[in-house]
Amino acid sequence: MKSSELDPFKAHTFGTGELINEALAKVAQTIYLTVGGSATLDGGFGILKALGTDFLDKSGHAVAMRQLSDLRLVAALNFDRLRRNLHQVNIEVLVDVENTLCGNEGAVRIYGPQKGVQPHQIQVFENIIQHWGNLLTAASNQNIFELVGEGASGGVPAAMAACHTQVTLHPGPSFFMDFFKIPEKILDVDVFLTCEGEIDNQKSYGKGPGFIAKLAHDQKVACIGLCGQLGADYDPKISFFYAIFPINKKLLSPELAMEQTASNLRYLAGQIYALMLLKPPEVGDEGIT
Repeated sequence: MKSSELDPFKAHTFGTGELINEALAKVAQTIYLTVGGSATLDGGFGILKALGTDFLDKSGHAVAMRQLSDLRLVAALNFDRLRRNLHQVNIEVLVDVENTLCGNEGAVRIYGPQKGVQPHQIQVFENIIQHWGNLLTAASNQNIFELVGEGASGGVPAAMAACHTQVTLHPGPSFFMDFFKIPEKILDVDVFLTCEGEIDNQKSYGKGPGFIAKLAHDQKVACIGLCGQLGADYDPKISFFYAIFPINKKLLSPELAMEQTASNLRYLAGQIYALMLLKPPEVGDEGIT
């Protein structure tokens, strides 16, 4: 999708809710919901709509929720139907960042611009998400704004934590690091390579590449980051990466750069490998895979 086609007011998570319903139809008892890297900033209202939440106005009448701006008409949430649907189901939410829902390091101000929110719309979105957080807090009897990681995927964890008592939020990177036993395996390597579309200061919010770099640094193992683009705000003085290399050979449009990601990644990885061996690659060698 081109950046000009992004419409954060209309993008929603209803489809994710439909996938959860499919899992429920197959009598799933535990659902792992991985959130991160979304194009949405709807606070997770789409998921809650799909799962059976009732959105009510001040008179207690149902509000037809079609897009984010409709939240302005909502005065209360009713989770009774949703909770019946999720009865005896555990939902483990794996989040990729540590951001809260609102504020200077919240979902809107940190991730809104990359999802199509224009500078003059930031406060509008912040106000809507703040209202949404108030609704979730009132319906769940817990302060949603204090939860770490609820700002992931435009606020999806906040919605999940509020709607159902059997929901647990986990830091995604540490969950997968333990699942794949990375802390043990990293002791047997000399260099660790990890990739990300853009490496910038957002990595300090708990994203996977930054988590891996910190883990490697603590074990005195060099972690090299490969990225499509190096963020303008990246500060090597506070980074745990040993080195970072953008993979693009020349200046390209985002569309062309993404088309050539695989070949550029192979090429640069091969160059790093050759440097590690301190010898030039053989003729015709396009790199490692």
